[in-house]
Formats: sequence, structure tokens, C-alpha cells
Amino acid sequence: MNSIDNFLFSNWIVGVIFSILTFFAIFFSLIYIGGWFQDTLTSLFQPIIESVAKNKDFWGIVLKQSLIGVAAGISIAIPYIGIFYIILAIMEDSGILARFIIILNRIFKKIGLPGKAIIPIMLGLGCSVAAMRSSRILASREDRIKVAFLFSFVPCSSRAAIIFGVVAHFAGILYAAGIYIISFALFIITAKLLNVVIKKEPMPIIEELPPYRIPKMKNVLIKSWMRMKSFVYIVIPLLIAGGFAYGLLLNFNLVNLIVAPLKPLTMGWMMLPPKSIIALFYGFVQKDLTMAMLANSLGTLNFGAVMSKLQIFTFGMASSFQIPCIIAFGMMIKELGWKNAIIIEISALLYGLFITGLILRLLLLF
Repeated sequence: MNSIDNFLFSNWIVGVIFSILTFFAIFFSLIYIGGWFQDTLTSLFQPIIESVAKNKDFWGIVLKQSLIGVAAGISIAIPYIGIFYIILAIMEDSGILARFIIILNRIFKKIGLPGKAIIPIMLGLGCSVAAMRSSRILASREDRIKVAFLFSFVPCSSRAAIIFGVVAHFAGILYAAGIYIISFALFIITAKLLNVVIKKEPMPIIEELPPYRIPKMKNVLIKSWMRMKSFVYIVIPLLIAGGFAYGLLLNFNLVNLIVAPLKPLTMGWMMLPPKSIIALFYGFVQKDLTMAMLANSLGTLNFGAVMSKLQIFTFGMASSFQIPCIIAFGMMIKELGWKNAIIIEISALLYGLFITGLILRLLLLF
């Protein structure tokens, strides 16, 4: 072990600082570089979608929703995931990732998670679909189930758009920051609770410490594409299918049947406008379009004119504290099977809605 590693592993404070700096470097790379690609690609798709939207017949509606699904996958998911895989390959080839995992193992084992869980969790900040797929790197099925449930409290890029585009813009930055703080607290608390419910003997981490080296860009790009291509081939068709299905619901006016029976949940428990449930349901299909659906259901882009700051904050929590979308659910089925996926989905949904209403009532006390 060289002098750098001696310094890195000898003091836990140094390890924590190294982990935080590495995490923020990845996070801000995803936010700024991924955000630039997202804006650029979205601007390319928008004229096409608007052109198709002019056709108001059955196939026009269905085609529009399918195109929106493809646009979401290419303009939102792919940039963040592609950049993350490039960063991950650079970290691997440089020898940094192995050291990052060993340090995090000391931190994560305190909440019952292995150090390698940080990889799908970090990936979840970009897109939960690929994050769910990457959870296969975890050695045990129990750990994969825990991490799958914890994705409910790892805000992906689409949920971040809701937090900043709706909550921060119409309620204020403190409300948006509050959602992130609550998400972090719930992640820790839920991980500890899952460690009690899902029993598992702790496993020592065995990670080879490769020498430090300068990555070769050709190898980085090849490795990134090998990981990325399966995501592209699997997720894009699922995005098309998700958009197609919602187009059918719109065409046959079936969405309106959802509103009335669920008033006890929206108005009673979460104190939200009844029609906001449409946006929450559609968010399960494609989370990144929740804002558009909220505007459609409420009839305005100025959410502050029809919702109080507390309602906007509550809507942000309800949109964030859950399994992010039907595509991630489909990937969960592929990775964990129908039974586990359904149990996780229903449990996470009920847990998230319960926490949302509970926090709302605690705030009302003050």
C-alpha cells in the first residue's frame, strides 16, 4: 500500500472528506453537463412533438404520447446515464473507484448496506431505471431488495425537475431544500428499518486495490457503451409503450374516472386539489412529465395561483417519495421478479404517501 493509500485509509475523517468530494464531483458533473445535453436534445424534439400534436384524432394523440416517451428517454435519461458511465469508467481505470467503495463500506455498514450500494444509489440521481439495473453488482438478493426500496428517497433527475421547477419556483428554495433534507433523513431511517425487517449476515468487502493510472479514453468509451447499450435497447421500447398506453387513456377519457374515488387521498390526507391526482398517476408512467400534466389538470401554468405554498410542497413530496416510474418498475420486475417488485412498489407507495401526509400535519401544527 503506497503513501497515498496509507493517508486515505488511516484516518476516517480523511476518508469521509474524500467520499464527500468525490460524490459532489460526480453530482455536479451530472447536473451541469447532463443538464446541458438535456436542454439541447429537448429543444430538438420539441418542434416534432408540437407538429404531431396538431393532429387531434386517435392516432395523433397516441403518437404524440409515444414520441414524448422517446424524447424523455433520449433527452433526459441517456445524457445522465451516459455521462455517469463515462465517469464510472474513468474512476475504475484510474483506481479511484475501488478506494471509494472501501471507504464507503465503513459508512454504509452502519445502516446495513454494503459499500458497493453507492454505485446504484449515485446512478439513481440521474435515472432510477439504470440504477435498478446496476444493483445487480450487489452480492446478495437481500441487499438488492433494500436498495430497490431506497430508490424511493433518491431523487432522480426527473424528480429534481419537479422539486426545482414546481416547488422552488412557486413555493421557494427553502421548501425545495426541505424535500432534499427530508429525503436524506428518510433514506437513513428507512435503511435502518429495512435492516431489521430483512435479516442478513454482514459480508466483508473484498476489493482489489489496483495501482493508480491515467485512463485511456478509448477504453473508457468502449466500457461505457458496453454498459449503456443494453439500457438503450431495453428502456427506449418501454418508454414508447408507456407513452402509447397513456395515449389510450387520454383518447377514451378514462383518466377522469380516477379523480372522484381518490378525493379522500388527495383532499383528505394530502389536502391537494382533487385533479392533482392525475399528475401523480401520470408521474408513475413518466415522472419527467408530471409538471405538464399538473398544468393540464389545473388549467394553468401558474401553480401558485391555484395552490398554496404548503400544497405545492406537499405535491413535491408526494411526487418524490415513491418508486419513480413504470419503466423503473419494469426494470425492477426484470431484476427481482414479479412478487418482489409488486411488494416493493405497493409498500413504497403507501409508505411515501403516509410520510407525505404525516409531515404535512406536523407542519400544520406550527
